[in-house]
Amino acid sequence: MTYNLRIANENDIPALAELHCQGWVDSYEDLIPQDYLDGLTAESFAEKWQKWMPDDISTTLMAEDENGNPAGFCMFGPLKTPVPGQSSIRPIYSAEIYAIYLSKDHWGKGLAQQFFHESAKALKEQKHYSMALWVVGGNKRACKFYDKMGGQRIGKKVVEIGGRNVKEACFGWRDTAPLIG
Repeated sequence: MTYNLRIANENDIPALAELHCQGWVDSYEDLIPQDYLDGLTAESFAEKWQKWMPDDISTTLMAEDENGNPAGFCMFGPLKTPVPGQSSIRPIYSAEIYAIYLSKDHWGKGLAQQFFHESAKALKEQKHYSMALWVVGGNKRACKFYDKMGGQRIGKKVVEIGGRNVKEACFGWRDTAPLIG
């Protein structure tokens, strides 16, 4: 399938919020308390996106399918979430994918690879040659994909979501050149 990737703007907030909310519901079933997932709304995500969009540091790529329908998004930029054991003086990982969510209809169709390619390319232009990302550790589908993309498991932590302790895994790419091709 062919996707059109472009930099998202404030007009995309409703679509980003819907993709983000539905992405949580589809990705974290049985990993996060169901009552927490049931309480998520696109409106609450839209409020967050209103704050995130003016951010001059990060970039959000929006994907549309051949009919112009939103298919997913990828948000990335300089490293925000500390990587376990990394020195702040000479960091190994300088960039991060903050979020990557695809509509369930577009899973397994090459869109996530496109996002990785384009985000690594954009980060290289910003002088970032390495990156990391955090994922809910029980999300086996995502972890398998990050392994396939050459990510190395470089750390873990526990966060509280919806009253439950949830394990997160950190994947890192010391060299993003292979992602660019």
